Amino acid sequence: MKCILLNARSILEKIPELLYLLQEQKPDLVMITETWGNELNSSILQSQMSGNGQYQVILANRISNAKKRGGGCALLISSQIPIRVLCCSTFGVCEMISVTLFLNVHFNVCCAYRPPNCSPANTKTLIRAIEPFASDHFLLAGDFNLPLIDWEEKTCSDPSGKQLIDFLSQNNLRQYIETPT
Repeated sequence: MKCILLNARSILEKIPELLYLLQEQKPDLVMITETWGNELNSSILQSQMSGNGQYQVILANRISNAKKRGGGCALLISSQIPIRVLCCSTFGVCEMISVTLFLNVHFNVCCAYRPPNCSPANTKTLIRAIEPFASDHFLLAGDFNLPLIDWEEKTCSDPSGKQLIDFLSQNNLRQYIETPT
């Protein structure tokens, strides 16, 4: 399965580039953070991001009473892959989408966005929302904005970073990107 993770910082302004990437790379799954989507542009995003129906588009937009701009996440899944949406919601100031992909095995995928100003309490809420979907066949991806984590030592002086490290450890998950991006 070919997967791509993008941090868009406003996908609406980058639809042509996204469609080019989809055409050239032909990924099965695209996870996008910082879509900057909202209820006003949600239907536009869904129709334009689908690649003429080649992708199922699931959006978790920042709610309007939160910060005016930023946040949000999206999953684009090949229309050839049957899915079930497990969760698509906002948790405090965080957004998350979780789906099951019906491949040879049932495979849970979770894409999350946690803003830099997120409190430890909101981080805990997000992690609790993700936890039920962690399984033997699970992919967690996103932008957690936790630059103080030392991935080599698996330590962090920040309480939110420690919460994420503990969650990954308790669920036998591995961090593959070990340097800041």
